Amino acid sequence: MASLLADESGSPSVRGTTSSSADAAEELGTPPRLLRLQSAADYTVDESYETPVINNHEDHTFSGIMFDIIVKDLLPVQYLELSQVWVRGALGNLTVWMTEGSHERVFDQPDRWHNIFEGTRDPSSTLVPLEIDPPLCLPAGQVIGLYVHSTRPGDQSIVYDNQRHQISHEDHFIQVTSGCAHLVPRPFDSRGNWGWGWRPKREFVGKVSYGIKYLLWKPEQTVHSRFPVSFERAITTVMCCARRAESPLSILPPEVVFFIINMCSWNWFGDAIEAVGYGANGEEQYAQESSAIGSSGIGWRSGNYRSLIHEMMSNSVTGQRLLQGHAAMDESGEDTSEDDFEEMDDEDEDHFNIQTLLNQVIENNPGSFRNADGTFNQAALMTFLSSDVFASLLASASGGTEQMDEVEEEEEGGEGGANSAPEGDD
Repeated sequence: MASLLADESGSPSVRGTTSSSADAAEELGTPPRLLRLQSAADYTVDESYETPVINNHEDHTFSGIMFDIIVKDLLPVQYLELSQVWVRGALGNLTVWMTEGSHERVFDQPDRWHNIFEGTRDPSSTLVPLEIDPPLCLPAGQVIGLYVHSTRPGDQSIVYDNQRHQISHEDHFIQVTSGCAHLVPRPFDSRGNWGWGWRPKREFVGKVSYGIKYLLWKPEQTVHSRFPVSFERAITTVMCCARRAESPLSILPPEVVFFIINMCSWNWFGDAIEAVGYGANGEEQYAQESSAIGSSGIGWRSGNYRSLIHEMMSNSVTGQRLLQGHAAMDESGEDTSEDDFEEMDDEDEDHFNIQTLLNQVIENNPGSFRNADGTFNQAALMTFLSSDVFASLLASASGGTEQMDEVEEEEEGGEGGANSAPEGDD
């Protein structure tokens, strides 16, 4: 984690050369200090950016959203400085977490994450910035997972969308990927009032703010190759001229020529970001009708969403533990699911008992959860736990007729906005 935090000069702490190597260079007769080539400019960032609002369909609200940010390495960027994440919703007590690498395999492993923001925000229908201090310094090519979470009770804390694109946003420097939503007001907890506490194929709604620090050219292949072709050609031309007696550049020592080139920006030789062919989202991607998946994205009515939840469980630590518990129950013929739900019920016991509800359902429908040989049917139970029927029963048990009416209206009228389509009800 420490390697991704800015030091006092604004550079990633992972960067730097030792003083002993610099002293050794002096002893070997290298250029004086004023002519030594810098790797990057002295100021913290060269340019600051803010993405447009990423997604805004108001598909869902609940407790959290996870996604990845990928720092592209197409331009000669030394590092990207991530300073703010913007979200909206009922908000409350918020935390932001990051992990090095993608979130996909570690979303339920809190020991792999680092807390980078903690604070309280009032409810807001417009985007609110969450300042990351110190900012994250991400080198080119770095992938991180971000997790924004609220401990506010209820299902309207953070707005997010169904997945319509694998890449939610792309500009010349970053990609923001789709991710997963969290339905539990306790960070990283996989069990909540809606059964399995995670929902795959969800997209971040908000924006991110960041700064860019570019590399400066040096006569090293690893650095030279990071610059656009037109810049490389210009450098070749300058170096050839410096070696011809009839050229005014020939009177300059090679160190001075290198120093001049070192101070040239990567786009001083005819390149603009728009001209080098590096992709970015067009406005059409943000239009609802542009998705190849469909205008509503991937949700409960997509046809195979329950199987996506089961796949997500199979690829996670807590999900595998839960599935193994049901497998043990299947082999023994005994109901061991009480242990699986005990942790979740401790905090919600005053409202309703999920285990009691499950026992009643199984007792009233014995044939639905047993195989022909009398053993327990694990697949049938998992399908039921992910079904709209189970969600309706939970809503009725926990909130009475008011929540039940919301579920019925949802089923009859289709999905609404962020305030009318909480994730567990769809």
